[in-house]
Amino acid sequence: MAESYVPQDTTAVCTMMTNGAPQMIKITSPSNVMYSTKTQPYLTIIDTKLSGSFQCKAPAKFWGGLQALALGIAIGAAIVLTGGAAAVVIVAACAISVAAGGIALYKMAHDCDATLEKKWSLPHNKVRFNQEKAILNRSYLDCPKKGKITIIMDPVIAQRAADFISNNNNKEVMMQMGSQLVMGVITGVTAGASVVAVGVTGAITLGLYWPSETFGDTDFGSTNEGTASTISAVGSDAITTGVGAGLSATHITSEIGGTIINSNVGNAVGGLVQYGAGSATGNVTRSFEGAIRNFIGHRGLKANNYAGYKGIAGFVANIAIGTFADKYENGLAAETAFKAQKLDELDMNKGINVIATEA
Repeated sequence: MAESYVPQDTTAVCTMMTNGAPQMIKITSPSNVMYSTKTQPYLTIIDTKLSGSFQCKAPAKFWGGLQALALGIAIGAAIVLTGGAAAVVIVAACAISVAAGGIALYKMAHDCDATLEKKWSLPHNKVRFNQEKAILNRSYLDCPKKGKITIIMDPVIAQRAADFISNNNNKEVMMQMGSQLVMGVITGVTAGASVVAVGVTGAITLGLYWPSETFGDTDFGSTNEGTASTISAVGSDAITTGVGAGLSATHITSEIGGTIINSNVGNAVGGLVQYGAGSATGNVTRSFEGAIRNFIGHRGLKANNYAGYKGIAGFVANIAIGTFADKYENGLAAETAFKAQKLDELDMNKGINVIATEA
């Protein structure tokens, strides 16, 4: 099929865009090969400059999610802590939230500069303008920020594509921020009633945000949503257990705040499993020992003001919320890629009247 050459100011869209507006492709160096009726130079593989930013969803989701998570932890801390202790955690979490929001805005505005590092794929294999291969309306650009930029010759189709893609991507951003805000609140509320417990759990949760996103988001090439949420929930709980136990031993605090993996929960769950195994095999001694462990675990949890139960509830809730959010976001991303491809195909016959018969 014949392909059209591409003059400067042709419109393009990106699968990661959020701004709702197609951008125009610009030349990066002077050219004397013109499309006569428009006095615009033809584009080549090195012409990857854009008229403006697509407002990339990648930093919006990542840094916006971190901003919301930190704000959620601050809200949770405000609920369970009082006085100066609350102020310490809240101020620290809010500082992280503000910083993350600032980084998100900056990177959304500048991440599209990364296109200057790349060249267009699928150019004309024989025709060159000013020593560089000419691009055609089939050409595309793989942005280093994971987006795919496609050429849309028809401005009307370009706007349709920009509207659909941006709408889906903004839904992803809102789901990411909303789910992280709720998870942050749950983390803060279930971490315990001491500044140390909330502070340690909050810090570790924030620290595990990046690896959990790496596992859960298709932008990083993965769809392990359940694994992602488990990393976030289990990691902070497990590490906080050790820290909390050490602090308790030195009388700094008497509470292992909001942990799922502690001796009491271990006794309660492990005892129940042991009791069941003993009953199944007819081992009365094993069943009795399991029942004792389960009883001790439950008594310990009650003695700790139900901290362990709160930890279990928070753990389960955060896994459920994180998994649902990642699946929803990944579904939107797949729909976006499919729709963008279909609109690109619709535009294939919309080129200028200068075509390449052998590309």
